[in-house]
Amino acid sequence: MTGVITLNEAGHYVIEWWAVTQSTTANTATAFSLSSSLGDIIQGMSPVKAGQLSGFGIIDVTAAPVTVTLTNATGGTIYFPSNAAVQAGMMVSGFTTAFGGRMSQTSTFNVPGDVAPIEMPLAVTATESVNVDYSVPNAITIEQAGIYRVDISFVGAISGIGMPSQNFAIGLYRNGLVTPESGLIQTVAMVENQYTTFAVSNYVRFEQGDVLRLGVSTAPDDVTVFFPVTGPGVTLMVQRVM
Repeated sequence: MTGVITLNEAGHYVIEWWAVTQSTTANTATAFSLSSSLGDIIQGMSPVKAGQLSGFGIIDVTAAPVTVTLTNATGGTIYFPSNAAVQAGMMVSGFTTAFGGRMSQTSTFNVPGDVAPIEMPLAVTATESVNVDYSVPNAITIEQAGIYRVDISFVGAISGIGMPSQNFAIGLYRNGLVTPESGLIQTVAMVENQYTTFAVSNYVRFEQGDVLRLGVSTAPDDVTVFFPVTGPGVTLMVQRVM
């Protein structure tokens, strides 16, 4: 077998194969191996030398590209029936992975009151990520179109307000701080100098090249936001689910 399949994206792949054989010079069985450039060798065999043999394997790709081939594993020569229009085949199905995140590392952040949302600094990127891009500061750029789970979390306190509490909002914005994504904005009445924790999650379809940011706003007064001494105060995480 000389066909090579190249998997060009990270993900989990199921590869099914079949072959119709007529005979083999091997003494024991007819066997094929699904082999990858990662070192996977997934063998399927049959004690019958003539007939149809099939098998499958799962290849987990974390760093593309990876090549996959179906090879003769008998140790002898396999003969195929000359009257078979198609003598062997492979079919690949898989789900490519995309996930990543950004987090804040600042201890304080000033937010002006009664103005349009401003960008939340998110300087720290997730420890592990696949198929997302961080070249735009404070943002996540989607590299694969699909439906994503989005998780936003916030823990912090505000000071500088002239009343017992004041509304503070944080939301996800796509391709500019114009309109927040539906179901991914949270507005909370925060009490001065009192830590508040909240989170919001939703599923959203993103297109390749979408740039995701968090925008924050407050009214009516300017505020200073204080974050925990250790750990991120704000996180934005995305994970493709289909």
